[in-house]
Amino acid sequence: MVCALSVSQSFVTLVMLAWYTRDRYTGHMIDTSTPSLAKHTARYESLLFITAAIWGSGFVAQRLGLQNLGPFSFNLLRFMVGTLVLIPILIARKVKLSSLLLPGLIAGIVLAFGSSLQQIGMQYTTAAKGGFITGLYVVLV
Repeated sequence: MVCALSVSQSFVTLVMLAWYTRDRYTGHMIDTSTPSLAKHTARYESLLFITAAIWGSGFVAQRLGLQNLGPFSFNLLRFMVGTLVLIPILIARKVKLSSLLLPGLIAGIVLAFGSSLQQIGMQYTTAAKGGFITGLYVVLV
């Protein structure tokens, strides 16, 4: 079931990509016969497919993680790993961390609230249903 959901999400992503390769004003297909554009289009399509596959498999990891940890402990570890990965990148790029503190704090609180609700919901449903419901934000927004 989870594989079917990941494949369907990938299909929807590719359909959306096909929709975006149309000119927004005329509705005609954008000419991708130019070799450089065709090369980039194939690259972007494959990157979108990989992104959808990783995104879809993330729900399986969340569900498996909830077997050993509670939703808040899982999110704590998840965000700590993300923080430990991003801080060296920001330091290497010489970004002033003090300028990112307030916006990062606000965005982090909103993200933590949403992720906590999602993790709590994942306790009571399957990974496929959780991924489907989460994917509805594309339609709702």
